[in-house]
Amino acid sequence: MTDHPAFRGADRPRLARRLSAWLVAAVLACMPLAALAQTCHISGSFGLNFGSVNANGKSATSSITYVCQNYTSAPVLYFDLCLYVGPGQYSNGQPTRRMINHSRQTYLSYDLFSDSSHTGKLGPPGTLPPYRFPMTVANGRQISANAPIYGLVYPGQTSAAAGSYQEQNTSGILRWRYANEPFTASADCSSGGLGGGETSFNSSGVLADYDNSCVARITAADLDFGQTPPPGTAIAATSTIAVSCPPQTSWRLGLNEGLNHAGGSRRMAGSGSYVRYNLYRDPGRTQQWGNAAADSYTHTTAANGSTITVTVYGLVPAQPEAVPGNYSDTVTVTLTY
Repeated sequence: MTDHPAFRGADRPRLARRLSAWLVAAVLACMPLAALAQTCHISGSFGLNFGSVNANGKSATSSITYVCQNYTSAPVLYFDLCLYVGPGQYSNGQPTRRMINHSRQTYLSYDLFSDSSHTGKLGPPGTLPPYRFPMTVANGRQISANAPIYGLVYPGQTSAAAGSYQEQNTSGILRWRYANEPFTASADCSSGGLGGGETSFNSSGVLADYDNSCVARITAADLDFGQTPPPGTAIAATSTIAVSCPPQTSWRLGLNEGLNHAGGSRRMAGSGSYVRYNLYRDPGRTQQWGNAAADSYTHTTAANGSTITVTVYGLVPAQPEAVPGNYSDTVTVTLTY
């Protein structure tokens, strides 16, 4: 019998080698499917920028993208996921998370939450209830979703110096459990279902710019001279204004002349008439309080950034001719810094 040219002796080894190579390639192509069976992971890193912040505090929102996949024979896989976010480099062991201003070595306190009302604080495993959410993935699918993260810079941090703040090295963990029917995993997603695992992720940074702002508020809504007959003698009363500014900030507090000013005196209006009064910076009521720099109350906030309470001294001079009735005026407070 004559050999077919395709199977002559010199060609047989070559054909055998080709078949072996094709067989190896086919086996390798199937191997990743086992590794892709059912798993979850974090896509990218977590970051949050509060932008410009002052002593009033500020909230901001970011998110963490998570991905779960189902490359099994199950038509549907049910996932139960728990998200944890640990402390950063300046927050470990502190009552709140902290960003630092490196040049001034002062801190800005903040926290991360799972809800917009800032009640579900986020932390590392074992310290707080996890941020928990489900996911359902059909066969052959990979689904991604976002877990919102709500940040809050706490108000009233008057000891923070102006400048840029940041915290790095914030790491987190995503734990997941799965089953091919609805189930309940353990409270921390460490057990339950058919199986599961966990994956870690890092932060690109938490940032804020604390501006050199001040906050003024009138702690007593009214300076009330009380109820009295037409005054035959002067009537005195006081009120207060609280001012919060960053450390070592110089500022001045001015009061305008009111709505009914005339003849060099403030006036309260009512009953078709007026009652004269004035406002002062000193208990002796000799330094009238106005809006000009020379007539304002001036101060520099201490290094600890404590709130300053300023007293306003009011005086209604004797005016027995005043008509009985209710009298009032509106005075605008101006804080300059």
